[in-house]
Amino acid sequence: EEAYQVMTARGSGMLDVADLVPEERRYGNHLTYTSFGEPNETPSRIDFLFIQDPHTARVDTFGVLSNSFDDQIRVSDHRAVVADFTINA
Repeated sequence: EEAYQVMTARGSGMLDVADLVPEERRYGNHLTYTSFGEPNETPSRIDFLFIQDPHTARVDTFGVLSNSFDDQIRVSDHRAVVADFTINA
């Protein structure tokens, strides 16, 4: 939390990519850390993408991918965070 607050504080020049994409252009999950169901762990959003200057690119989509295969085998306790950008020429 504290590191995220510093990264995204006014004047830092860094923005959370998820905040730049309207809900209708987001897909997948919201939480990125699943904890594998451990009793002392809480699923949460702890993985992020940042952009320094949003005027150099347009963020088209943002998503949090699944972390399990069809047979429910999980590849990680984190879900991948992805975005599609269009770079301004």
